[in-house]
Amino acid sequence: MKTKSFVLLTISAVFFLALALIINILFRTNNYLYLINILLVFILIFFYVFLIFSLFVKPIKRTIKYLKYYNDGNCAPSLLPEQIRELNELNQQITILTTKMKQLEKQYQEVLNENTTYYEQYKLDLENKKQLVASISHEIKTPLAVIEATASGILDDIFSEEDKIKELNNIISECDKTTIMLQDIVNIYKIDSTNYNLEAKNINLRDLIEETLNFYAPLITKYQKEISILGSLDFTYPLNAIQFKKVLANVILNAIVYSPRKEKITIEIKETPNYHVLEIINYGITIAKDDLKKVFEPFYRVDKSRTKKEDHGNGLGLYIVKEILEKHQLDYGLINLNNGVKFYIIFPILIPN
Repeated sequence: MKTKSFVLLTISAVFFLALALIINILFRTNNYLYLINILLVFILIFFYVFLIFSLFVKPIKRTIKYLKYYNDGNCAPSLLPEQIRELNELNQQITILTTKMKQLEKQYQEVLNENTTYYEQYKLDLENKKQLVASISHEIKTPLAVIEATASGILDDIFSEEDKIKELNNIISECDKTTIMLQDIVNIYKIDSTNYNLEAKNINLRDLIEETLNFYAPLITKYQKEISILGSLDFTYPLNAIQFKKVLANVILNAIVYSPRKEKITIEIKETPNYHVLEIINYGITIAKDDLKKVFEPFYRVDKSRTKKEDHGNGLGLYIVKEILEKHQLDYGLINLNNGVKFYIIFPILIPN
C-alpha cells in the first residue's frame, strides 16, 4: 500500500514541478506570477518531504524505538493496531532480505570454491606439463647423445668393420626407441586434450585381455611366466578399445618384465553388488612405499638399475595408463601384497537410463 502511495506521490510531484516549470517559462516577464509560482513550488516540495517522512521515515524510527525497548529487555509501550502492522511488515521484509542475503552468500561461496578448485587444478596441470616437458627433454637427450657419439666414432673410423655393424644396429635401436617414445607422447597429448572424444563402446574385457596375452606370448615364454586366469573374464563395459588395450598392454608388460622369472601372474575379474574389479597380480617382488606414490609419474622407473636395453619401456607406460583410465573416469591403484604387486581397476555398475 505504501509503495503505491509513494509512486502516486512521486508522479504527482513530477507533474506539478513540470507544470511550475512551464508557468515560469510562459510568465517569466510577470514578476508577480513568477514569485507566486516559486512559492508554490517550495510549498509543494515541503509537502512532499513531509508526506515521505510521515509514510516512511517516521514508522521506521518508531519501529527502531520499539526494537530498542525489546533489545534492552523492557516491555514496549502499548502499540496501536497500525503500529503493530508496521512492525510485522518490517519484520517480514527483514526476514525476506536475510533469506536472500544467505542465498546470495551461499551462491557466492559455491562459485568461489569452484573457481578455487579450477585454479588449483590449473596450477597442478601446468606444473605437471612443465615437469613432463622437462622429462621429455632429458629423455630425448640420452639417445641423441648415444647416436651422436656412435656416429662420430664411425666417422673417425675408430671401429672395426665388425664393430661398425654392431654400432649402426645400436643407432637404429636408439632411433626406434625414441620413435616409440615420441608416439607415446603424441598419444598422451591427444588423450589430455579437452577436445578428445573418448568414443567408448561396449567391449568385452575377455577379448582385449586375450589379444594382449597373445601379443606378448613370445615375451611370456622368454621370461618363463605362468599366466593364470581365475574365473570368467566375460565382462562388458563401455570402453575405447584401442586406448584400453594400451592400458592392459602396459600393465601386463610390467608384470612380465619386472618380476622374477618363472613366477606366476594372475588375472581375475571380481564382482560385487556395486562394481566389478579387474585385478592383475604378479608375484615374487614388491615395490617400496615411496615408489608406489610415484609410479604413475612420467619417466619414473622403480628399478633404476635396469637400462633401456634390458627393459621394454620408456618410463611412460603407467603414466599413459593413468591418463587413459582417468579419461574413462575409472578408479585404479597399485598395492603391495605379501609376496607380490596387485594392479586393480574398478568398474562401477552402470544404471541404464
